[in-house]
Amino acid sequence: MADPASTPLGKMLLEEITPVVMVLCTSLVEQSCLKNGISFVQMLSPFCDFTNIDVPVRTASDQPYRLRKFKLRLFYSSDIRQPNLEVTKDRLKQVITHAGERSFLESSEPSQVNDLLSRPESEIMKLLTILWHDFWLCPQRMMHL
Repeated sequence: MADPASTPLGKMLLEEITPVVMVLCTSLVEQSCLKNGISFVQMLSPFCDFTNIDVPVRTASDQPYRLRKFKLRLFYSSDIRQPNLEVTKDRLKQVITHAGERSFLESSEPSQVNDLLSRPESEIMKLLTILWHDFWLCPQRMMHL
């Protein structure tokens, strides 16, 4: 079986779309770690990368597969916050526009992008999930659109 980290999508999934752990520590713990030149999060980081595992898991649709690599991302609680909705919508508009220029939305007009962004957030997330799935996991399907 090919190493998932050898593909761009696999690298992105392992580095960006991994579980996040919020770290809370006392100032005494942080000071003790800083005496050694590292933060508490840096001290825990080597224990968050699992590269030699073989764990059977199931997807939400009950499809079995084997987890061979796993990674956790650690962040201080002060670094975790909900993104600004307006910034998120602007970024989403850029991503949709860029994707449209690249491939499957070439015929869409800016008014269609604005129409999409005016929809409720839950509907946007549903559409994005479908588009992400179709674009990344089913590229042969996207070629026929």
